[in-house]
Amino acid sequence: MIQVSIGIPFYNAQDFLEQVILSVLNQDHKSFELLLIDDGSTDKSLDIAYHFQDERIKVIHDGQNKGLSARLNELVALSKGEYFARMDADDIMFPQRISRQLAYLQQHNEVDVVGCSAVTIDIRNKITGIICYPEHPNNITNVIQHQCFIHPSIMAKRSWFVQNPYDEGGIRMEDYNLWMRTFSKYRFYNIAEPLLFYRVSGLPYLDKYLLSMKGERKELRKHKQIIPNYRVVLLKNYLKCVLYYCFSHLHLLDVLLRLRSKSIPNSNDLEGIKSALTTALQRNTQTKD
Repeated sequence: MIQVSIGIPFYNAQDFLEQVILSVLNQDHKSFELLLIDDGSTDKSLDIAYHFQDERIKVIHDGQNKGLSARLNELVALSKGEYFARMDADDIMFPQRISRQLAYLQQHNEVDVVGCSAVTIDIRNKITGIICYPEHPNNITNVIQHQCFIHPSIMAKRSWFVQNPYDEGGIRMEDYNLWMRTFSKYRFYNIAEPLLFYRVSGLPYLDKYLLSMKGERKELRKHKQIIPNYRVVLLKNYLKCVLYYCFSHLHLLDVLLRLRSKSIPNSNDLEGIKSALTTALQRNTQTKD
């Protein structure tokens, strides 16, 4: 029986898709299936996905563009593992990510969803910092402040995702909606150890950011009865939009980008992280001719 299904939706991800696939195949836990679902790519992403010759890889392609939430639900429906792990097409797994998260869930039956810290990298895989969220993020403050989970880092039993599908009618913010709906009913946990290389290659264009914030306001209004100081929280949302608009027009978005992570203080930790990145990207996997 397959223990873990790893689901990766992709759309025009030719620059990074090979790296994420390599990092999955280089996991120290080998009992998994890797589901790669295309969302209507127009670049060479599909060619890259089909390039790998490994019976654990399944590529799904229907030529349609359905959006992230629909594809995530589709991945869960197609998966066969007892556990389901999220992953994005431009990130990289530490070699021990699956084994660490699987062991934690098996040893802590009271926990429903587990995430982890992440090392941030740029488009050239240069290490730029680290993001650490609270180990126990089960409160409305963490959800509101987007400090619940790094979305592509999560793992849970497949049955949890079946019971809590992504909202396909939302305005972006699919993870924000999910945490709003579930944080009070389930136990969440973040492993402090970084197990994900999280690519931070730039901030969204202004129109995409404003659309995301509109989606956030929709969720805030929907759940306002459980949000302390709801009007203040809503006002902060609008102020963030104004701030982003100003920084965007002043070409200072890099300043905001640097605030998303903190530096790695220990040189020994940094060397270990670099070693993990090298291992994750080893090309010791057969590919098709």
